[in-house]
Amino acid sequence: MKIIDTSTGEKHSVEILPVEIDEFKTLRKDSYCFDWKIEKNQEVYKLQIKGSSDILGLVSIERISQEWRIHIRLLTVSKENKGNETFMFNFKHTGK
Repeated sequence: MKIIDTSTGEKHSVEILPVEIDEFKTLRKDSYCFDWKIEKNQEVYKLQIKGSSDILGLVSIERISQEWRIHIRLLTVSKENKGNETFMFNFKHTGK
């Protein structure tokens, strides 16, 4: 998957990874709009540019297997990546 930096036009490969337990202490409410520590016992994923430790966005999900669905509990981008002058997400499948 790729995203495009709208200020430069540069494309970046991104990855979606599980949030590690020790990372929850770095997810501040002022940067990610929610107290993500509350989601510590849930299935939480982060969006990052490959090779970077900066977290661009977060999603907390709940799997409801008896209904064959996934419920999105919380979804956000970092405040630094919100708005017209930041990253534009261009979901482009690369076959990998």
